[in-house]
Amino acid sequence: MEIKVYRGIFIFVTLTAVFHLAAADMAIYKAGDGIVIEQVGLSEHTDDYIKNRCAKFKLSEAQVKTYFLQATNIESRVYTHDRYSPCYVKGVIVSEGSRKATWKIHSGRTSIVNFEDGAAQILFCAKCRWDDPFAGGYSVE
Repeated sequence: MEIKVYRGIFIFVTLTAVFHLAAADMAIYKAGDGIVIEQVGLSEHTDDYIKNRCAKFKLSEAQVKTYFLQATNIESRVYTHDRYSPCYVKGVIVSEGSRKATWKIHSGRTSIVNFEDGAAQILFCAKCRWDDPFAGGYSVE
């Protein structure tokens, strides 16, 4: 995170810095937390060709748990451009303390997690592997 100081005012250089500061101390998932997969095979696009490809994207509960245990924070540019995929699975994490977070995991192995307090975290899992309808089409592998 890069911070510049001008006349005593902190200016955050990237939007990502805001996400990281807001959620830096929040563990996404711990053993014992509940994972609920609400929907699979979703698409952010209305094009039938893309929707049909995305319909094949599914993750198991075990894959989602592994994802959140291995994923790391990334810059928003990676989520919206470098590893963007329209295909996603969505659900909810409920922690042992009853804190909830909604999530979307995209087939490009990126995700966004939105916490009840308005904080958000953007993640990428380099080690995770699954059938990706758009594999090979990313600007960063």
